[in-house]
Amino acid sequence: MTTTSTLGSTEEVRRHFPVRSILLPTDLSTASENAALLAGAIAERYQSKLYIVHTVWNKDSYWVDTNFQLASDAERGREETQQFVAEKHLDRIPHEVVVEAGSILETATRLVNDNGIDLAILGTAGLQGAKKLFFGSNAEQIFRTLKCPVLTVGPHVSPEKCTGKFQHILFSTDFDYETVDALPYAAEIACEHDAHLTLLHVIDAPHHTHREKIYAQEEFRRAQLLQMFVKCEITVPHKPSIIVETGDAAEEIVKIAIGIGADLIVMGVHPAEHGAARSHALRGHAYPVSVNAHCPVLTIRPQEL
Repeated sequence: MTTTSTLGSTEEVRRHFPVRSILLPTDLSTASENAALLAGAIAERYQSKLYIVHTVWNKDSYWVDTNFQLASDAERGREETQQFVAEKHLDRIPHEVVVEAGSILETATRLVNDNGIDLAILGTAGLQGAKKLFFGSNAEQIFRTLKCPVLTVGPHVSPEKCTGKFQHILFSTDFDYETVDALPYAAEIACEHDAHLTLLHVIDAPHHTHREKIYAQEEFRRAQLLQMFVKCEITVPHKPSIIVETGDAAEEIVKIAIGIGADLIVMGVHPAEHGAARSHALRGHAYPVSVNAHCPVLTIRPQEL
């Protein structure tokens, strides 16, 4: 895991995780409203520039993850996007509106690469089940592909959770390097917001597993979580809590986040080159967490560290 020196001041934290520019992909639907609220709050806090991007339909690309409101052409799409910006009070923040025909994934990827975007924020209505398996998900493809952290706002997130103030952060890991390396982000955000930090691991064990064996695994994983945090070498404002549970990872992460009143979940994700195969596997729980959580979910690809 990439380590960092001990952090103290807000300025030092922001040097490790700057948010100078934010990408806000929007399809102008209700799924985008809370994402816009959160993007505006974070942009004001960090004095960031917003890139608000909307793609209009063409025959080769379409949204499948949200209730897409079709714009007939780029001119109408720009008018509707400008109206969205005004209604969400994003016009008081330094911003740039990008409207073009094509794939939202391709456009977002280009903007991130060309402009050095630090953070993407998007809303999702969260298709699941057969539709998710058949069509895939723009939200999932975005956070597995973009070379920047992605903050996803799912359909269960209330406006009260979109103020950009994080008082309790839940970091979840399965101990793969791709998820472990997201810990510095969680710790640095905790420093920035004077927030409490909880470290979580969920053991995927069969129901018939002997209780003594489970107990031994739980103790081992608690020790691993503590060791991981010590190696991170970031001083957080409050002593972190450590939780180890047994069960379905996605379900437990969501349940525990609600139980501790988390304002933000931080997770590492497998990148797109092999994430597509994992995304529908039992261990591919980043997407179901992001669409079922009651707070925003920050996903980090290992390339960002």
